[in-house]
Amino acid sequence: PPTGNAEAISRDLHEQALKRDMASEWAAMDDFAKVNFEKRRLVVLIVSTTGNGDAPKNAEKFWRFVRRRSHPPTLLEEMRYLVLALGDTNYDKFCNTGRTLDKRLAELGAKRLRPLACADEGTGLEVVIEPWKAQLWLALESAESDGSTSSSQEDERSAQGGTLVSEPVAASNSNSGSSTANGISS
Repeated sequence: PPTGNAEAISRDLHEQALKRDMASEWAAMDDFAKVNFEKRRLVVLIVSTTGNGDAPKNAEKFWRFVRRRSHPPTLLEEMRYLVLALGDTNYDKFCNTGRTLDKRLAELGAKRLRPLACADEGTGLEVVIEPWKAQLWLALESAESDGSTSSSQEDERSAQGGTLVSEPVAASNSNSGSSTANGISS
């Protein structure tokens, strides 16, 4: 059964983004089409692994979309992303969904802002999550300062900015020149 960890983390990040004056939107991974995922410039994904390395139920449509082999290798070339994978080392395919997602986004042209982080339920998720959160804000601030999250072209390509976080999705907008982050949660 799902624990809701990815959703709780993504909601927390969404709230923190708002407190940092980042426009932010939150939605489920399967709502990727509603938030124009392919047009997002900066995406934060928090995804759990269920069963034997499977994507969670509320991420199945997104999972099929991302894994589609007919996508061009440049589909996400304007996107920068971070992935936090949640799993349990008591299972053979530890963080399989997050690992596969991280690899696939890169294959589609997206650029990692930070390396994949894998948090282990077996040893305590917070051991990885808390340092990852600190690095997340540094990475987003760095992306903002190098100008990678704001441009008129971005505003034209995406009606909303974007941050997708975990099973639910949180998205930020840079229309006001603030940092853009997209979050998807599983």
